[in-house]
This record gives sequence, C-alpha cells and structure tokens, in this order.
Amino acid sequence: IVIRYVLGSEIYERLLSVFPSHSRTGQGLFDLLKYTLDHLCIDLKKCISDSTDGAGSCHGEYEGLQAKLTKYIDKHVHVWCHSHVLNLVMVDTTQCNNSSISFFQLLNAVAVFVKSSYKRMDSWIEAVEQEVGPFILKRLKLIGETRWAGKVNAAKSIYSGFETIDVTTFVDLVVCLFRISTSSKFARDPKVKHEAHSLLQHFI
Repeated sequence: IVIRYVLGSEIYERLLSVFPSHSRTGQGLFDLLKYTLDHLCIDLKKCISDSTDGAGSCHGEYEGLQAKLTKYIDKHVHVWCHSHVLNLVMVDTTQCNNSSISFFQLLNAVAVFVKSSYKRMDSWIEAVEQEVGPFILKRLKLIGETRWAGKVNAAKSIYSGFETIDVTTFVDLVVCLFRISTSSKFARDPKVKHEAHSLLQHFI
C-alpha cells in the first residue's frame, strides 16, 4: 500500500505497508486497505483517487476495489496505473506481427516442452552441467500473458550474454534438444523425439 499526499506545496509518496492478501475479492482488498489506514489513523474518506492494475478484483466495475472505494468516498476518481497500461501496450505490440507472435510462441513452447517432464529436465540439467559445472543452475523462462517482462526475460535467457557462457542458455538448449531427439532414453517416446527435433530446427 503506497500513499501520495500533499503537505504545503510539496508532494510526497510513501510506502505504508506490504501485506499478504488472503482474499482476492474487491471487498477483501477494500477491508485490508481500510484496516491498514485506520490502524495508522488515516481517514480513508479523504482519499481523492486510487491507482491499481487491471485485475478484476481491483478494477471490477461492480465488485472490484475501485467500485468499493467509489461507493465509500464521495467524488472518488480511479486512475489507471500508467506503468501497467504501458506494459499492456508492449504486450499487444508483440501480438501484431506474425514473426513476433511466432518467435515468442517458440520461446514459450520450448520452455514448456523441457519443463513438463522429469526425463527432459534431466537432459536439460546434464547439458547445463557439461557447459558450466554442477553448481550453476540455469532456467528456461515461461512467458505470462500480461507481463512484457516475461517475454523480455525469456528472450534474454536464451539469446543474450554470449560473451559469458554462464549467462546464455542457447548452447545448452541446442544440446538438450539434440540429445532428446537422438537419445535411446526416449526410444519409447517417438512423439517426444519428434517434437524435440522440430523445436531444434528453429534454433539451428
């Protein structure tokens, strides 16, 4: 919970608290906010506006935190979080071009493929240990639907840092996919071998 307030001619912004939210409803968030402010002797009715992300529990028109605040406080104004809006714009931008869509779908598909099986994860760990030793753990990144950073991190984990072998995962990924597609350990999983081979073709 962060508050912004005016004192004299100066504008201040302060982090009040960090609490786990055990209720994901708008009412639960409202109760938590009011309890926190009451505990600090801050009158919630003096709140001019709020800013949250676009989650239903926050932005819901009828039952979200925004609606609860608007009902409780006269002339209350909800302001969209500009960082969140910019993030959504970036996400939408990557979904406007077929090449971009295919690229990020590939990054997510290969992460899902490797992570969804213990045998495949074993192949991944073997490839990583061969490159950098047993004490460095490198991970493939799954991509969320609403966070641009997820796409950035997924791309960076595979393609950036070629100057230092302990940062990039590209070599490990190619080795891992090649081993899965050719290893006798997957002889009884022709579908898995075929999928590994198909994914590998996109990276070599």
